[in-house]
Amino acid sequence: EASLALLYCHSGDSDLGLCAPHLAHLAASLECHVLAPEFPGYGVCPGTSTPESLNRTVRAAFTFLVRCLLIPPHRVIVYGCRLGTGPAIHIASQAAEEDLACGALVLQTPFLSLSRLVSNLADVAVISALTDVVFEGWDNAIRLTRVTCPLLVLHGEDDPVFPPAESQHLCDVCPATRKET
Repeated sequence: EASLALLYCHSGDSDLGLCAPHLAHLAASLECHVLAPEFPGYGVCPGTSTPESLNRTVRAAFTFLVRCLLIPPHRVIVYGCRLGTGPAIHIASQAAEEDLACGALVLQTPFLSLSRLVSNLADVAVISALTDVVFEGWDNAIRLTRVTCPLLVLHGEDDPVFPPAESQHLCDVCPATRKET
């Protein structure tokens, strides 16, 4: 019987169908339960994908683990990958504020904020079209200042989309006493 649960928040270029082999590998390698909620608007999940809808989805998954499956919050590892780092940081900070701190937070290729990420990638026309969705999105650097659980940040050194320096900055602003990048 696994003693840990991994709450996995997938990247924006994926869905659960594409993640399934990776999730099975994580569960077997780490000997843990894995819960990976599908984001609204991804795969076969209906709805619109917004930061708020992704945050609600991940919150519901965390609540299910803690209240329905009775897994203590300190036995839940929250893992976010790329876009999924936004809702992962959101739930980790929210849980900490409610004295339900998770056991650890793992961020694979995180970003400082969604608006900054988009402005680094897109031209003015695209930014203008996405203003309502993106600029109200995650500000991971601010949220991460409320996270006290152990933090592990994973990031390649030559990433043209997600600047590696942002990962180091996120690690630096997190007050956790145990952190690694």
